[in-house]
Amino acid sequence: MKDNILISVIVPVYNTAKYLDKCLETLVSQSYAELDIILVDDGSPDESPALCDKWAMRDTRIKVIHKSNGGLSDARNYGLRKAEGDYIIFIDSDDWLDTDMMEVLLSTAIKYEADIVNCQFVEENNRNISTKLQPRYPLMEATASEGIFLLIKDKMVTNHVWRNLFKREVLQHIEFPKGKNFEDIHVMHEIFFKSKKIVFIGDVLYHYFINPDGIVRTKSEKNTMDYLEAFKKREIFFQENMPEALDMHRNHMFRKVYGEWKQIKKRYAETRQEETRASLLFAEAILIEIPLKNILLEKMMRVILLKVRHFFNFKKK
Repeated sequence: MKDNILISVIVPVYNTAKYLDKCLETLVSQSYAELDIILVDDGSPDESPALCDKWAMRDTRIKVIHKSNGGLSDARNYGLRKAEGDYIIFIDSDDWLDTDMMEVLLSTAIKYEADIVNCQFVEENNRNISTKLQPRYPLMEATASEGIFLLIKDKMVTNHVWRNLFKREVLQHIEFPKGKNFEDIHVMHEIFFKSKKIVFIGDVLYHYFINPDGIVRTKSEKNTMDYLEAFKKREIFFQENMPEALDMHRNHMFRKVYGEWKQIKKRYAETRQEETRASLLFAEAILIEIPLKNILLEKMMRVILLKVRHFFNFKKK
């Protein structure tokens, strides 16, 4: 493998001081050393900015950008504009990596002439205990459309940018939506669509920390509407560029609504009214915004929606 290929590593940083050292230690210790590490301090009010500067003094491969708070998407966009690498990868600042992750991903990209290489990940809690290990899959090569179908299924391939090594070209003209949560769902299908070949490997190389304070782990009306907007954007994209994916995409949305219904009674029983209302809004909006050609499926969705509305209104009395 060539040693002069540069990988830009974009790490948005916000209020993760107690996790940042572990993340960066696994980055600077990578077996592949040609890294352009970009820490984007997104106006963090904790000790993160000082930690970023300390690490930049320790390792010359690290560059630090200090900016006013604009959210995760804005920080990633800043990083993209500063990235100089032939390949680009995103890392969340409370996560960590196996120390051979960059080497494995890059060698796979070169061997198979892939635009994107996707690895598996494991979920970790704050006691350093693995809580969910993704199934190990055999190596698979895929076209852009094959990759998108896997993305829609959201099982083997999830809508996370951080488990992928991207060739620089597939990220050109890609911008994460500022001020929106679930930003990865907004862009992953577009990135996959621009690729010629995607390789999925079964190696578990990324450690995803389940942060209890994470924004998207909170069920709220904003999160629900951002989530819906991301899928509406995907719906429009498929209509214009890949109509053969529409039915699978809409069926996936139905499963999401059904999942909301299964959780709604539990949420209301725990007096989590905002979360219950968020589920209701999500179910209603799906029926209004995303048409279904499958009449039986649409009837099922309407029955679920009526149940949700009846339950919610009954409990308010």
